[in-house]
Amino acid sequence: MLIHWLRARAETLRDQLVEDGAYVLVVFGVLALLMWLGVYG
Repeated sequence: MLIHWLRARAETLRDQLVEDGAYVLVVFGVLALLMWLGVYG
């Protein structure tokens, strides 16, 4: 029972990390693009 609960929590945490990671990548990409345009634009 405990193992099932831990597995469910781990999957939820993993999904949350994937969502957060994607969000961070998007924000980082936009900032990098703005910096690139500012330097070379």
